[in-house]
Amino acid sequence: FPSHDTVHGSLNYGTGGAIYVNGEGSRILIGNSVFEENFVDPMGLLDPNLEMLSGYGGAIFAVVGAEVKIVGSIFNSNHCFASGGAIGVADWPGTSETVASVSLYYCTFTKNWSRWGGAVDNFLAQLSGSGNIFYDNRSIDGYGYISDVNNGISTEYGPSSSSLSYSLTTLGAIFGNTGPGI
Repeated sequence: FPSHDTVHGSLNYGTGGAIYVNGEGSRILIGNSVFEENFVDPMGLLDPNLEMLSGYGGAIFAVVGAEVKIVGSIFNSNHCFASGGAIGVADWPGTSETVASVSLYYCTFTKNWSRWGGAVDNFLAQLSGSGNIFYDNRSIDGYGYISDVNNGISTEYGPSSSSLSYSLTTLGAIFGNTGPGI
């Protein structure tokens, strides 16, 4: 792994302020890195109270079968307007045979924010790992540091799955949303 690379970036009208991983077979491994002050700002306006629904994954966004493994990294002060202040992982039904996944091991998330999932947002995808610390992250609409949006059993893939063992969070940090199937 590289020795503490620091990534700073911004992206208007998009997803993944520093890294965007899209497509089945796309795989990346990140280790001992610092993601700090990355953001996705859909309109070029830095107002956290806007009613914008675009901008996913302040630092990293993985979608449509992509696989991301992150080890020993720090996510500090990243943000976006929609979901996943530091990391967003999502799958859109019918786009890939493989579900997008993010694995987190021994990472620290502090002062990240977004509308949903202040640190991490999982939408119909897979989130796993262990030994992480989530502290002082913020969700504007109150949907937790980690938001797992499970829209029931998708006809394509089944429900999203979040499994972060031996991770430290503050009270009320994980939000689960269940709804009708797609």
